[in-house]
Amino acid sequence: KPPLTFAFASQTGTGAEIARNLAAEAVEKGYKAQCMSLTELGYAALTSGRTPYLVIVASSTGDGDPPDNSGAFFVALRKKQEGKPLVGVKFTLLGLGDSNYTRFMYVSRAIKGRLLDLGAAEFYPCAEADEVDGIESVVDPWSEGLWTALDADIAPQKDQAADQVRRARTFGHRGRVLGTGRKWTGDEWRRHKLDPGGMYSPQQPFWAHISDARYETAFWSDRKVLHLELSIRGSNIAYSPGDAIGVLPANHPDLVANLCKRLNLNADRVFYISAPKDTSQAGDAASEAGEAAPATPAGRPATHIPSPCSIGYAFANCVDLTSPARKSLLRLLAEHAHDASEKRTLLFLSAKGGKDAYAHEIAEHQPSLLDLLVRFPSVTPPLDALLDALPPLAPRMYSITSSRRDSAKGPNRLSVALSVVRFKTRYGTRLGVASAWLDRLASPWTTEGISNPANPVWVPIYLRRSADFKPPADLSSPLIMVGPGTGVAPFRGFLQERRALIRENKSVGEAVLFFGCRREDEDYIFKEELELMKAEGTLSALHVAFSRAQETKVYVQDLIKAQGEKVWGLLQAGGYLYVCGDGAAMAKDVHAALIAVAGTHGGLSEADATAFLQNLTRERRYVRDVWS
Repeated sequence: KPPLTFAFASQTGTGAEIARNLAAEAVEKGYKAQCMSLTELGYAALTSGRTPYLVIVASSTGDGDPPDNSGAFFVALRKKQEGKPLVGVKFTLLGLGDSNYTRFMYVSRAIKGRLLDLGAAEFYPCAEADEVDGIESVVDPWSEGLWTALDADIAPQKDQAADQVRRARTFGHRGRVLGTGRKWTGDEWRRHKLDPGGMYSPQQPFWAHISDARYETAFWSDRKVLHLELSIRGSNIAYSPGDAIGVLPANHPDLVANLCKRLNLNADRVFYISAPKDTSQAGDAASEAGEAAPATPAGRPATHIPSPCSIGYAFANCVDLTSPARKSLLRLLAEHAHDASEKRTLLFLSAKGGKDAYAHEIAEHQPSLLDLLVRFPSVTPPLDALLDALPPLAPRMYSITSSRRDSAKGPNRLSVALSVVRFKTRYGTRLGVASAWLDRLASPWTTEGISNPANPVWVPIYLRRSADFKPPADLSSPLIMVGPGTGVAPFRGFLQERRALIRENKSVGEAVLFFGCRREDEDYIFKEELELMKAEGTLSALHVAFSRAQETKVYVQDLIKAQGEKVWGLLQAGGYLYVCGDGAAMAKDVHAALIAVAGTHGGLSEADATAFLQNLTRERRYVRDVWS
């Protein structure tokens, strides 16, 4: 059978997990398979000889941007080329997306279209899975049908023995330890490397430092919203309202130390990573010699881990240790379980027949990797295989809450607001990786009795520009903003920009904000600023929904319907509508409220109201920045 290549563009790890599971199933079915990110694969590898059958699982991030592990491939694919260089390459593609976003399925559709333009052929119909509807209803039947399509397209080779096939490894057997007592200096070399264009990335971030921090919620609330101000002086970063920053977080040091102890690993031990000799057949890849492998050669696996790297740094900064274990990780743990009962349990949780058990034991209770290793004490996975199976520690995106035009702070300060995540599981209290890390870094500013530190507190960041979630170019256009909770964060930046323009005697249209929280004295974030902006005219109207202040709960969608005549009038006058916040419930309820407003005040049927909002979306006048 010809080799299969499974490649993914995945920011949160969902796409990578689907691709890995398909690759593992391919091996079980007797195929020679390899699985990697699109950037690790590289556009140059797309040939009829090396990748005759290509299966891609692709998602988008931000507002239609390619995930970090596919950016280089995406750029190379879209470059102008002559002829049909991909003739002979057969592919299929599974797109993952969230229809709450304006550029739904942008990356997957762009990849598919470009592959077809360059001569590749679709051997199995591509599919699109929408997070809003639940991706399983599309992913499962598409995955099942893949094998039938392959068998129909490939002439079976019945005499091929299964033992000729082995799984691809991206790491080698072991790393190399540098001289006794010598420690790796970590990422210190990356700090303060400035880009004249302010173009930073997860691979080369700008190291901002905290200049101020405060809590926006009451001390007694079980909700904690942290407002963080960063100095970006010297970075050349020129952000705009609606943009976001990516923050590169770190796992809790106690978790890293306990994991190293459980695995009997020295956190200071150093290893190298090198590219397989033949990228079409990945083999053992760690350097056994004393020479360091290049930091990021073309096609090198695991580009989210630097080379050389210490074990402690990899666990702290490069891999996700706390997200619910993917089934590919459970299979790896089962492979290295010495107790038969533990092996059976892990294999059952990772099998199709254990779907309900996985949903309860893993997805619901969310054990960390360390929790699983404590529960299954006979499991001793080797470092190379473990690092291969763990997903990258993803950057966290936070909307910028400030404007460079703000006279109080100026262009060298940037601020964000975030909820500090904390919840309980059967394994104990779980903390959000990034939010708890930032909360710890900000403690000198947020804890009474502690003076500000003498040395800077660094936070690695990069700018992610927004394609559509930004104030309209025509300042006279009316503005409707809907942002409950921390969804109001980008609108603070919108309004600071607007205030500066008004002070420059620019003519601006009306601006209305719908905000929601529990109670006025608990979590009405930016209360003083928003009410001042209303008083001074930056805001034309401020509508606040308090869900717990009275017996009947009131939400932003209720206020939108109550102000329906005004909302409809602003939309008819060419207004722009922005929604930011929870996409699982709030965004849907707001959308339903808008349909109701169009029916009540515009006389539209439900179908016509839906079409009206779809048209606003196409015109970039109805833009949502939401998360599930």
